[in-house]
Amino acid sequence: MAEVTRDVEWPDFPWGPAVGSIVGAEGASAFLDLIESGGLAKLKCPRDRWAGYGGTAVSAVDYLQAMRLRGPMKDAVNGLFEKYDAIAAPTRATVAYPADVEFQKAWPGFSGGPALIAAGNLCGLPALCLPSGLGDEGLPTSVSFLGAAADEGTLVLLGHDIQARTAHHRAMPKGIDQ
Repeated sequence: MAEVTRDVEWPDFPWGPAVGSIVGAEGASAFLDLIESGGLAKLKCPRDRWAGYGGTAVSAVDYLQAMRLRGPMKDAVNGLFEKYDAIAAPTRATVAYPADVEFQKAWPGFSGGPALIAAGNLCGLPALCLPSGLGDEGLPTSVSFLGAAADEGTLVLLGHDIQARTAHHRAMPKGIDQ
């Protein structure tokens, strides 16, 4: 059995705002023709009909500041992987939301959550998300594992070991016919 350390001190950076600025600006750049043509209005998901416009408002200063933060962020996270094989945290700070309810209606006023996904995106690190059971109202929960750069193998072995020891990946959410 591997040694598990709890409460790892996570580097204090603006993970969410940094990834939001970068992804927003790059997404707007990639889909600028669609945005400027009014094509967003034709998308099926109501949120997607307006979300792309925000990326066009990210300033060059904000984008460049977020890009500059990536170096210190990578250094800080790489320091953790000198001590740990993987970092685990809940994938979301909530259970999943019902498929027929928009997130903000299911969890009004909730924002934020674990920084692993943002850190993986900003630092180019592999991640693995696994089911971890059912929570409130029989809705799924999951756990995320972040690994060192180019160390996907460790995460795959970890995921395989967890699924061999648990049945979380077989649990069916409420309302799903089995």
